[in-house]
This record gives sequence, C-alpha cells and structure tokens, in this order.
Amino acid sequence: MEIRSLCIITDSKQPLMIKKQLLFALRRLVRHRLTTGINVLGLTFGILSCVVIYLYVAFEFNYDKFHADADRIYRVLASRRAHGRQGNEAWMASPVGPALRQEAAGFSAVTTLFTEDSRVLVPVAGQPDRVIPGVSGDELYHIVFADSDYLKLFHYQWLAGNPATALQKPFSVVLTESEAKRYFQHGAPEDWMGRSLVYEDSLTVSVTGTFIRLGWRGGIR
Repeated sequence: MEIRSLCIITDSKQPLMIKKQLLFALRRLVRHRLTTGINVLGLTFGILSCVVIYLYVAFEFNYDKFHADADRIYRVLASRRAHGRQGNEAWMASPVGPALRQEAAGFSAVTTLFTEDSRVLVPVAGQPDRVIPGVSGDELYHIVFADSDYLKLFHYQWLAGNPATALQKPFSVVLTESEAKRYFQHGAPEDWMGRSLVYEDSLTVSVTGTFIRLGWRGGIR
C-alpha cells in the first residue's frame, strides 16, 4: 500500500503584503485629497439617495396595509372638477352610506365617518369639568363619528370593552388608549368604562371601550 503525505505551505508574508497594500492605498488617498473627497461625497450621496427612495417606496406600498382585511376594504371617493382641474375627494354626501347598504349587493359592511374638532368636557367628581380644547392649525381631527359597522371593517387590539357591542347603543364612544389617558389622566382601561364625556357642551356619551391605536401609516388609524 502506498502512503502519500499531504503538505500545505502557507505564505507567512501575506499579512505583510496586505498591510503594505493598505498603506499604499491610504497614502494615495491622502495625496489626492480633492479626488478622494469628491468620490467619498458622491458615494455618500448615492447611498443616501438609495435609502431615501427605498423608504419612500416602502411607505407608499405599505400605506393602509396593516388592516386585517386591507385587500377587501375600499374607500368611496367623489370625483370633482374645479378651476379646470380634476381631482378626487373623500368627502361624500351623508345618504351615500345608507344607500349603499340598502340598495347595493356584495358588501359585508358599510360605514360612514364624520370628523369633528369640538372641545370635550370631562366630568370629574367634586371638581370642575376638565376641558379638552378642539384641534387648531394643522392638528389632526381627534373625534370621529361612526356607526357600528366601523368596528366590522377595522380591527383593533382591545384593552377593555367588546367590539361586537361597543357601538350598538346610541351615545356610545370608544377611545384609543392615548386619547383616554389624555381625557382621564389616571386609572386603567377598566376604570374608564362607563365614564361620561360631553361634546360641544351638549352631547353626553358613555365610554364603552378602549383600544390601541393602529399603525401610523394609514388614513384611518
């Protein structure tokens, strides 16, 4: 039987060569500072541009995609022409929602939303009512009027209350956790159940649920 041996020869000078190449490249970069600066700036701007484009495209393609039934939810828009320009708006006449629900087939649920910017009074036992001012400037509306079908279309993580019954009775209100803390300041979601709120000094409603707000990348959260 012939036995062969395997011999591996390593080049002990390889680390030294790499070091010399790095030093040579560094000296060359330092010697041609203007060219180096232009190349580094160009590379930096190129990478930043790619990152910005990626973030923008990812945002657009994921807008409103966090809803559980995102592929089945549609928003009805009104096409309007003004000053020679055509545009779409989310503003619709009030009867559109009930008409779709009664006269059109194929819809699992139809809901109509109305935003409001009124101030809110929070009754506090033994103290003056706490006043939550309405929105101003570029602030988003923090009050939405909706019917019971709203909670069939949009699914939240509930902290208190039952989504199946929360909006069945008139003068009921459900709050996001952040809005409830803003109103009541103290306590847990269970403590806020049944508390009263007064909108525009005349509309008294009762809290029937609290949930966590949906993602920020959407028109309805």
